[in-house]
Amino acid sequence: MSVQYILVTDAANVVQNVACTPALGQSNMAGCLPVAIANDQSQINVGSHILSGLATGANTIGAVDQAGTWQVLNWSSVEIVPTVTAGAYSSGQTIGGIIIFNNILPVTLGATLKTLQLKFKGSVQTGEFDVALFTTSPTGTFTDNHLPAIAAGDTAYLLGVYRLLNAQSILGTHTIYTLNGIEQEIEGTTTSLYAVVVAKTAPTNPASITDMSLRLNTYW
Repeated sequence: MSVQYILVTDAANVVQNVACTPALGQSNMAGCLPVAIANDQSQINVGSHILSGLATGANTIGAVDQAGTWQVLNWSSVEIVPTVTAGAYSSGQTIGGIIIFNNILPVTLGATLKTLQLKFKGSVQTGEFDVALFTTSPTGTFTDNHLPAIAAGDTAYLLGVYRLLNAQSILGTHTIYTLNGIEQEIEGTTTSLYAVVVAKTAPTNPASITDMSLRLNTYW
């Protein structure tokens, strides 16, 4: 395991390398480098990392005029594999029902949605998909292989609808859609988010009931 470094700036605007050597093991690594990746709704809960500034006075790197602290951002990357139909879908239908991302948001803070990825591990897709995100589980009809029907009360919890246009299948029989740089502010009512995937055009039949997955990346 190599030594990792975090670049930080102290109160005197001097850039410093802070050494961070993660121990082996997923939980220990997350304690140093805060990344949580899951495909079964399990997740490492990552706390906020505060690095104290140097004390005033003489130090090994020189005199410090003013003490300071630095906030290192936390982020969460969670991938969920919902159950889909290994068969035909029509345009406009929901794929996978309501997809639940448990513990993707911090308990007391807001977060920012950074990246969204939709993957098909065994089928080549060429059409467009929409992903709707909710802060509370929607009460409307979002059943796999059926047309969606949002309830009026669900609109209060709808963060947005994100369109996925560019399919990548350069490695063979698979497809990945990636939407970067979203920067959507989130003030959730719980630590969970809820997603609904809708096919804008009739998709290629999924190769299996676990063919599709959806990943969200957030930071705070």
